[in-house]
Amino acid sequence: LHVAVPFLCLSSGAATCLDDAIPPSERKNLTNVEGESYPLGIWIGNWASGRLSAAMVQILIEELMGFHVRTAEGSGTAMQMYAMTGCETPTNPQDRGCGPQAPKQTYFHVGMEGWTKPYWQTWAKIQRDFPATAPVNLGHIGYDGDGGQFVAFNVVRRAFETEGLLLDFYGSYHASWHTPGAYFDKITAVNVSDLTPCNENPWLSDQETLQIYVQATGDYDGVEEVNGELRGKCFSGYFWFPPACRVDTSNCVLFLTSAGYEMWVMMQRAT
Repeated sequence: LHVAVPFLCLSSGAATCLDDAIPPSERKNLTNVEGESYPLGIWIGNWASGRLSAAMVQILIEELMGFHVRTAEGSGTAMQMYAMTGCETPTNPQDRGCGPQAPKQTYFHVGMEGWTKPYWQTWAKIQRDFPATAPVNLGHIGYDGDGGQFVAFNVVRRAFETEGLLLDFYGSYHASWHTPGAYFDKITAVNVSDLTPCNENPWLSDQETLQIYVQATGDYDGVEEVNGELRGKCFSGYFWFPPACRVDTSNCVLFLTSAGYEMWVMMQRAT
């Protein structure tokens, strides 16, 4: 209840949430040493818990601290890191907009939830390349998060009863020894008109992600060079195939993702 109430204050359009709130007319902007005035910026991770934590801190900053707030959002933690660094196009993985001289000013000062573990190299790069505006880690947010995939129990049971194959064990997905794809839908079952074309997936053009993938796997056939940059190689217009799947698509285990979520993880697992 204590978590839900402040969130509802924002969504209901109420003027203020807290009884002793500083009214909007009395709130102030930040002002830098050059005299420029602007609201305090909150970058929002556009998933449920990211929106909730940002909504709560926005209430506190506006109503208790008395600052005007501006917000923007993106679908990944790397975007949040680059936005808080002051890069102008943080949602573009091909050009974050940090400029040749590095950012001198940032307009996003708070990011409440970041799934930081996969992005430690991005964090280190920003700290190294843009020390003047790089974000500062102020500590643990108070809860941990984890992400991953699971296989439905009826699928696991069918594979075990049919051939003793344990689909809840990673080794059972080794295509040289098993055929786990027999228990999942084929790519032909998908109406591709419902999908985004593969070459529009931002993770398949993210240079850091692809460099890590190639270095970890040696799978140079899974990428190609376009205008001097790496891109994930698209097959049939809408799919990226790991090595075993390129040989025989019947070995494929279909994995659909929204906005490329955890695609880089699955690329390494599948290879």
